[in-house]
Amino acid sequence: MRKLALSALMLLVPLAMSPAATAATLTLGASIQETGPLANTGRYYKDGYQFAIDQINQKGGVTIAGKTYQLALKDYDDQSDKSLAVRQYVQLLTEDKVNYLLGPFASGFVLATSSVAEKYEVPMVQGGGASDQIFNRGYHYVFGTLPVASKYFESTINAMAKVLRPKPNRVALLYADDAFDTSVAKGTAPLVKKARLHLLIDQRYSSNASDFSSVLSQIKQKKVNGILVAGHETECLNFIRQAKSLNVNPLMYSFTVGVPSADFRSALGTDANYAFGMTPWLPSDKLKDDYFGNAAEFAKAWETKFGYDPDYHCAPAGVAVERYAQGPGGAGPTAPK
Repeated sequence: MRKLALSALMLLVPLAMSPAATAATLTLGASIQETGPLANTGRYYKDGYQFAIDQINQKGGVTIAGKTYQLALKDYDDQSDKSLAVRQYVQLLTEDKVNYLLGPFASGFVLATSSVAEKYEVPMVQGGGASDQIFNRGYHYVFGTLPVASKYFESTINAMAKVLRPKPNRVALLYADDAFDTSVAKGTAPLVKKARLHLLIDQRYSSNASDFSSVLSQIKQKKVNGILVAGHETECLNFIRQAKSLNVNPLMYSFTVGVPSADFRSALGTDANYAFGMTPWLPSDKLKDDYFGNAAEFAKAWETKFGYDPDYHCAPAGVAVERYAQGPGGAGPTAPK
């Protein structure tokens, strides 16, 4: 598993602020999926942004050129609508006059909204999009706190080839047709072949699909014993339920989302057993942080505040805010232009 400390990443260019919204306040703007089909994960970003802002303010805020600022969040609900999200980011910059931008959840949303950051030359630090496309367009104002999507199954495939016995060497790769999941698949197929596993099925499906009976029949017919699925949580839940009902029991199956979360395990009960996942973050006391102490303390404080355990989306949201507090290389934010 990859591990991501809360302060592990740094911006590559100096930050330049748009006109300050309030004299002693730096305002971070975001459009987040608070309602609609992506709200279950979108909540991690709304909670994560505010959680980190509150902690940084309690630690004294942000100092720029000898002057101390408090952080504030201005956010909108994009209702899981990409077009609305783009309009809201324009509003954040042109009407609300926020200083910096935080990103939405999901690579497709980040791809669309980061164009606004690029146009207005205002940095967007985001922990919700990992598609390689985000960073392959020559943009200068979008930054990420997640590993790139093409590497998501790397540790899983290493385990399949070198650790798990019997070896799951007859592989099916399934992926939704959105920016993130297609990036995952594009990077995964060559990793499977490099590991000398046999890729028997390489199939895209429509996002929000609910019927996997056809591909499960193919999996059964071809005697697939290792299944990799890049999709959304609801799709993964439906896939497992249908696999169980059709008596499809591979040696292992792994999913890009869901498995580390308590909600996933609660929804499936014992059917969640033997489902593998990956996470770029763990609530470990070995992962140190300037504002929360370490990742274990972060997780404990999160559960106390929100009443649920954080999954890996929560930490990259916190990192995004910390990047603005720490600036390039952790040396503190630069003064405005």
